[in-house]
Amino acid sequence: MLHKHRIGELSKKLRAEGMDVMIIGPSSDLEYFSDLHFHPDERFKALFVMAEGGFFHIIPELYYEEA
Repeated sequence: MLHKHRIGELSKKLRAEGMDVMIIGPSSDLEYFSDLHFHPDERFKALFVMAEGGFFHIIPELYYEEA
């Protein structure tokens, strides 16, 4: 479950700081914004939050059921 309000607040902060995007990998931050509980390993997993308010995540197909 993505927390759209939290992601929206992050987007506002990114704009205020002049940043375009934030990439959040497996961490407590990722859990805060998405409730995804991934552990760091060799497979790339991340949530991308853009300053204009858009967001998406990239995960290997192996983890689709968890997302």
